[in-house]
Amino acid sequence: MLSEKQIQTQILEYLRACGYLIERFNMGGIIYGNKMVMNKRLRGFPDLFGVLKNEKRKGVLFLIEVKKDGEKLKESQEAWKEEFKRRGCPHITARTLAQAINGINAAEKGEI
Repeated sequence: MLSEKQIQTQILEYLRACGYLIERFNMGGIIYGNKMVMNKRLRGFPDLFGVLKNEKRKGVLFLIEVKKDGEKLKESQEAWKEEFKRRGCPHITARTLAQAINGINAAEKGEI
């Protein structure tokens, strides 16, 4: 089974090769004193974000949350998914490269 990072890399490389503008969002944190402090406001933000390129939807932001097989979205991830959906931005949950490709194809057609 592939790790989440390996799946992200597959998706990034494939979509870039297809001409998409796509990047990985690095949640990260800051060092405060002797401990790492995470930005709680962005907790659960999707792993990847990019821009659709189809003429009808050119410039529309899309987001991909990558999960290993069997993992479910956390509450914070579900909240981001719903917020982006409410704002008309396609949000894809992908456990494989094929799921990401299918999601992008659906987003380009306006199905999600």
